Amino acid sequence: MPPLPRRISLSAVSCSRTSWPAWIERGRTAGFEGFHIRSSQSALARPSIHASGRDRVAFPTATLDAPDPSRGESIVRGAWLAAPSADCREQAAREVVAALGEAFAIGTRTVVVRPGLIPVPDGALHHEAGLDDLRHGRSPGESVTRAIADAREYEEAAIDRACRALFELCRKFPDMTFAVAAGATYYEIPQVHQLEWILSDVAVRNLGYWHEPSRCRRLEAFGCGAQSEWLERYAGRLVGLTFEDANVTGDAVLPESGDVDLAMLGHYGGARHAITLRAEDRWSDDALRHAIDALAKYGLDSRAVPS
Repeated sequence: MPPLPRRISLSAVSCSRTSWPAWIERGRTAGFEGFHIRSSQSALARPSIHASGRDRVAFPTATLDAPDPSRGESIVRGAWLAAPSADCREQAAREVVAALGEAFAIGTRTVVVRPGLIPVPDGALHHEAGLDDLRHGRSPGESVTRAIADAREYEEAAIDRACRALFELCRKFPDMTFAVAAGATYYEIPQVHQLEWILSDVAVRNLGYWHEPSRCRRLEAFGCGAQSEWLERYAGRLVGLTFEDANVTGDAVLPESGDVDLAMLGHYGGARHAITLRAEDRWSDDALRHAIDALAKYGLDSRAVPS
């Protein structure tokens, strides 16, 4: 099979150190020349960029490691770029600058950034309550609705801190493109209305939007805007997107078995955008092949597209 266009990468973010070699080999066999990684995987990636021939692969896109509030990690780690504490913000900035330096060294030029959280009381608790409702076929309850309203009240200062941090990143790394993706839950920056605020306030050429449908689907289920609204409003600032499907709670599933409008991804994902195929290293070869076939079905894997 001919290789996929270079703008299409296979996600390696689910890989552990032990599963990394096999997943990279599976991706190469399937036609991928590029992989989307977490910033903390730069050390794993380094040998591959110095390899020769078939063993040489690229890592054009990455996501900065950050606590995932949808998994309760915000309780453990506080070092966010938009954290209320100045000490936490400085720590996060140091970690991010170091990670970006390593990513740049392996050829990564597009980076997805997670700015941080809105400090909502008991945010993680209400998030889990909402997920429990969704798993049992119910809409999130009144406590979640009140928590979402609380997030609106607390958002202004948090977004201001996020904008300052993003501006500094874009200034320090002018040769990298940064993209902000939807929050994983109702109190992570940005929500759909907040993104307009960020993109207009941080008016630089190297900041845009990365579309992650699973996050948009979860926010939709929480009552935080339709998943389609993200692309409809911000297509003009789209840097890239993750081709993935997800269920009502935002968990990844095989393409065409979830609630994501895959045809919309094909409509908005053009030849100038980076595309990442989300797949899990636990998937079988048949499942991976199905996901690759779905890329073609929805118009995102055209071998006629210049690489």
